[in-house]
Order: sequence, then structure tokens, then C-alpha cells
Amino acid sequence: MLSKVAAVQMVSTVDVDENLATADRLISEAAEQGAELVLLPEVFAVLEGGPMRQYGEVEGTGKLQDFLVGQARGNKLILVGGTIPLISRPGKSQSDAKHTIEDGKVRASCLVFDSEGKQVARYDKIHLFDVTVNDAQTEYSESHSYEAGSAIATLKTPLGHLGLSVCYDMRFPELYRDFFKLGVEIVTVPAAFTAVTGEAHWESLLRARAIENQCYVIAAAQGGRHNEKRETWGHSMVIDPWGNILVSLEKGEGIAVAEVLAGQSGHVPCRVDRPHPLRADDDRHPSLRRPPGGGQGHGVGPGPRRRHVQGHPSGWGAAALRAQRATPRYNRRTGARSRDRQSTRRRFPAALCPAGGRGTDGHRRIGPAQWRRQQRARKPHRSGSR
Repeated sequence: MLSKVAAVQMVSTVDVDENLATADRLISEAAEQGAELVLLPEVFAVLEGGPMRQYGEVEGTGKLQDFLVGQARGNKLILVGGTIPLISRPGKSQSDAKHTIEDGKVRASCLVFDSEGKQVARYDKIHLFDVTVNDAQTEYSESHSYEAGSAIATLKTPLGHLGLSVCYDMRFPELYRDFFKLGVEIVTVPAAFTAVTGEAHWESLLRARAIENQCYVIAAAQGGRHNEKRETWGHSMVIDPWGNILVSLEKGEGIAVAEVLAGQSGHVPCRVDRPHPLRADDDRHPSLRRPPGGGQGHGVGPGPRRRHVQGHPSGWGAAALRAQRATPRYNRRTGARSRDRQSTRRRFPAALCPAGGRGTDGHRRIGPAQWRRQQRARKPHRSGSR
């Protein structure tokens, strides 16, 4: 069944009331054209207004949330509210000490409201934009004002399974791969891409996320000059699972309306043939998970350094480390197990190594130093310097 969706493009300023009036007008236009789902851009309510804490709200109450509730209920549509600043963390009661963010920061929260005005989902932006760009503003440091989220968010809607992301998230395909594993059919991307990075990568990244995960992508952007330093790229668009751009704007205010076919992505062979269920015991995004026993990971900093033993590479990333632990290595000449000092217990648990220091294969376990000595002893003697 075909359903209409709309991406709203704005040029938000520091004036909250003016921005809300613009959003009201554009949402009404989308509803008049038959849109059943409307996506607002990132920071639609206020952009470049100084510290975001002054605009922050507690989840469930506040001027910005009241506006979103009224728009969803009044227009009888699903409203994905771009991002608004929230000072409360999700899933915490007000009596919990961790309920309110106390360091002056906020979360860039994307709230979803159904056609009755009920909040049905919340996603807090995981990847914060801390970069240097060759434009008039130069420095972008979202982490100074925002606290990063830690969990993905999806929800079932009449249009299909929806996955929520925000702006800079689109440069991290691991997030969208989790959506694929969960069967997401439509991904929303409210954004405020800079003019420089947008011209270089905006369309390419959006189409890549649609193609590799076989889903619709709805991207609502800020698009224009906000002040003497800040300019955004615009080009809000809707992309189908094959990477075709169904509709696109350039710059300035407006709406991009297109029809999507819920359930179409389920007929794509790679989606049918490659089911990969997400781990049920860890709902954090993979880029925030520390590999078992340490290691490198996005957002957690470097883990403990690992020694590199000749013939036994370790510490080459989480995937390599997991594969290494699942398949213990053997010395090809002697058949003996090789190991490094830090991962022996994980790869050779005590249950597999009976008393006497021998593994289940009958070979005595050896350490890296002894292994190197054995290798040197087997090499033919060479005269002269090495």
C-alpha cells in the first residue's frame, strides 16, 4: 500500500516563536498534500542560539513538546520531531539521581508522536559532531553542549518499521546495519549538514545507507544561511531502497513529499537471505560497546595495549579478536597451541585444560617466550650479523 511521507526543510534562527510558526505552516502544507508521516529537521526550534541548556526541557512537558503534540494530533499524522534539547535522560524516574543532566548539557532528542498526539518513541543522538570544517564557522563542538545518547530506537508504524537517526549518525554505518538486522523499512534522518560537508557527502551517504540496508531514507535538513557564519546545505530528500531519489529540494524553506511502499524492502533477496538478530542482552550501539576484554571501539577510547607475538597477532580490532578467541591458533610445525599473556584464559579456559598443563589435544601449553625460543632453536645457524 502506498503512503505519503514528507520531509520539512527550514532555515531556523535564534527566534523560537518564528521557527515554530514556520514549522506549523510547513506541517500543515504537508498534511494538505496527504502526508501520513512528517519529519522535521534537526534543531528546528532554535539554531545558533547560544548554550542549549536555556532551551532544555524535561521529557513529557515543555513548550516545544506541547507544540509537537498539538501538530501531530491536529493534523492526524505521525510526527518525527527533528531534535529538541532535553535535560532528562530516558528511562529514568524523577527520583533517580541520574534522571537530570547536571553538567549544563542537554541531549539532542528526536521524539515521535502518533496521530493522537501520544509520544511513542525517543532517540538521543549518539554521534556528536566535533570537527573542523573549512567554512566561516570553522569549529563545531557539539560535545560542549550535548551529552551523547547510547541506545538505538525503532518503532512499528502503519507505514512500516521505522528507525531513528540524526545527522552525523549517517557517517557510521554500524547504526544502520543494526536497523537492517531488526527489519527496519524506513529510516529518518533529521539534519543540519554544513554547506561544505553537505556538498561533498550528503547525497552519497544517504543513498549508500538506503542501498546497503535496503530501506527508504527520509532526510529533512536545514537549508540556507542562518547568520554570517552558519550556512547549511539543505537538499532534503526521500530515497527508495534501490537508491533512487524520489523527491529533493535544494535550499530554502519547503517540503519534499513522496510515496513509499511499506513492505517493499522485505522482497529484497539480501534482506531475506541474511537474517542477523541483534544480541538481546546488549541494546547499546556497537560503536559504544567495548570489545570483550578491552580493545578499540568508537566512543570509548583506546583499550589496553596488547603485545604482538610473532605468528600470533592480537589486538587488531574487535572482530579479529573475537574470531581469534573462537578459533585457537596452533603452531603449524609442532601442533602446539600458541598464545599471548593477556588472552590465555579467555581462549583456553580451565575446563579445557586438565591438570598437568596439557590441553584436550594432548599438547603441552607454551607461552610466547618459550615458543620463540623453540623457533630460534629450529632455525639453521647463520654466520655473520643478522
